[in-house]
Parts: sequence; structure tokens; C-alpha cells
Amino acid sequence: MRGSWRTFLSCAVLASALSTRAAIGTPEETAEPCHANFTVSGGRLSGYSFKAFANFPAVAPARAFSSLARAIAADGATLQNTNEKLGTFSALNALGPNMAGSRPVNALVTPEQSGARVELSWSIAPFIAFHKGDVETRFCKWLGRVGLDPK
Repeated sequence: MRGSWRTFLSCAVLASALSTRAAIGTPEETAEPCHANFTVSGGRLSGYSFKAFANFPAVAPARAFSSLARAIAADGATLQNTNEKLGTFSALNALGPNMAGSRPVNALVTPEQSGARVELSWSIAPFIAFHKGDVETRFCKWLGRVGLDPK
């Protein structure tokens, strides 16, 4: 009897959480194009460069800029060299302290015909340990937030 009560309660909480996330969309759903637009170049001897981009046809560049800045800052990054007019900023420690934190993630927001294009890039020196999947996940999480941010 006790086990069935816990199962029922767990299912009710999970169903509620899933229905709420489905109603507003999730960063993972809105970031799907990001995974297709994520690239890695370079090698162990030359270092690596990571890039990702996403187009947001219904998002004004100023809104995309502020949404992206909020998403990256929420992960503990320190924003620097911020220029909203040019649509650029750098973020230190954006990928966490274990991911060569002294190397900034660079962001560029440019106007498109009816919205904005957001590009992220990050480079690391040769022989630095990293996990490609961690970088891709973080980039796509941030880009996914741009499409969901109501402000």
C-alpha cells in the first residue's frame, strides 16, 4: 500500500511538471537547430574552436541580445566588453571553472530581415582537456533561452 501511494504521488508531480514544460516549451525544443549548427574545428596540437548559431525570425535584435546576456549570466558568467549597439559581448567563466574559464565565450547578435541571428564562439589552446558535448549543451541551452524569453 505504501509503495503504491509513493508511485501515485511521483506520477502526479511528474505529470504536472511535464504539462507545464510542454505548455511553455523547453530550451531543448527551441535549441534543436542549434545542434545542427554547432561546429568544432582544429585539433589537439592547434587548439579547438567551437561555434554555434541560431536564427530567430520573430525576435528583435535588442531582445535577443538581452535574452542571451541574461541566459549566460544566469550560469555564473561575468559579462565584459558589452556593446549592445554592435551586438557583441564576451563572457568569462561561462562554461564553468573546469572548462578553461579564463577563455571567454564571444557572442554576436546581428539583425536579420525580420529578426535576429545569434552566434556564439569559444576557442581553447592546445592540450586543454574539455568535453565537446558539454560545450554544445551549454551553447544550445543559451540559444534556446533566446527564443523563450518573454522580455
